Amino acid sequence: MHKLILAIFIAVLIIQIACVNKAYADEIKECLELHGLPPDYVEKLKKEEMDDKTLCFAKCVMEKREFIDDNGKLIMENVNKDIESHQKASEESRKIAKNCMSLIDQISSCADSLKFNACLSPVWCSEDGK
Repeated sequence: MHKLILAIFIAVLIIQIACVNKAYADEIKECLELHGLPPDYVEKLKKEEMDDKTLCFAKCVMEKREFIDDNGKLIMENVNKDIESHQKASEESRKIAKNCMSLIDQISSCADSLKFNACLSPVWCSEDGK
């Protein structure tokens, strides 16, 4: 059961990264450099499984976007601003994302980035687009 849940979270994270690629280009570029990853790495994520390096890359982007503080605690003001900036996402999607985010205690490990991305999938990858 745990493997199934992890597989679902990994699939969600791959979709997330693909959806935010353009919106967070500067942060993605910086995190690619910090983690020694090639520029085409994000494109490769669409086809491959996540490893620890990938999860740390995702956490890095969260840190650069100031969604989490140095202790891994969510900065809800910034998260909520990002959620609300996706006006083409339905109100229901934004509400679901906010409620989901309120259930996350903190992002202390790279693997915890899966929780964050799972919550924001309905907003970042809404059918309505961004």
